Amino acid sequence: GAPIVGADESYCEGELIPNVTATATSGGTLTWYSDAGLTNVLGTGASLPINPALGTTTYYVTESVGGCEGSASSVDITIFQNPIAEAGPNVTILSGESTQLNGSGGLAYLWNPPLDLSCTTCANPIASPSIDTYYYLTVVNANGCSDTDSVLITIAVMQQDLFIPNVFSPNGDNHNDFFEIEGTGLSDFYLRVFNRWGELVFESEDQSLSWNGLQRDKVLNTAVFAYTLTYTDSYGEAQIVSGNVTLVK
Repeated sequence: GAPIVGADESYCEGELIPNVTATATSGGTLTWYSDAGLTNVLGTGASLPINPALGTTTYYVTESVGGCEGSASSVDITIFQNPIAEAGPNVTILSGESTQLNGSGGLAYLWNPPLDLSCTTCANPIASPSIDTYYYLTVVNANGCSDTDSVLITIAVMQQDLFIPNVFSPNGDNHNDFFEIEGTGLSDFYLRVFNRWGELVFESEDQSLSWNGLQRDKVLNTAVFAYTLTYTDSYGEAQIVSGNVTLVK
């Protein structure tokens, strides 16, 4: 007679899959095949390791007694594909702002951690974190298989508007005596000032060090000077600003 096999089973790809098993009814030798024509032998014995690479497969098993091979029994092993979770691109927001997350890839959604989210089981919740936060999205498809992706929300420090004066008067009256750059969140600061012949008259890599109008310890005459400022803003973007400033005595 035919061997006894278990019920059809289904698994998600990547899942630990147990061997498929059969029981001989007459104490004979069990032989496993991958085709109904019983031409491609997969192995012998009471159990057979499943090869997930084969995908969904019907496994056939026969029992041989005294050199005679009986009819085959079969069992279907279904391997479902996992969904592909997409949590969306990383986002930078200002402190106190919100952003909408853009999840996709499944029929059911779960976001973690739930902190500062408008909902945890919708595809596109509103996130309002106060600190840099990784949100992990797990999606589940119709077959119950899952996948996880993450998105990073970075909180940027609010940068005040950059202010660069177009005139200053280094006359010692304690009013507008320096050419100074105002603004917060600046790094990699580098300021250069040139005269009309292109000669470098001042440079600084420290925002707190402003130009006092001197060149080689001498106060320069009234003139227009060109400047170039390079810096990295609070979003990590490199910036270049050029312009003119008038020195008035």
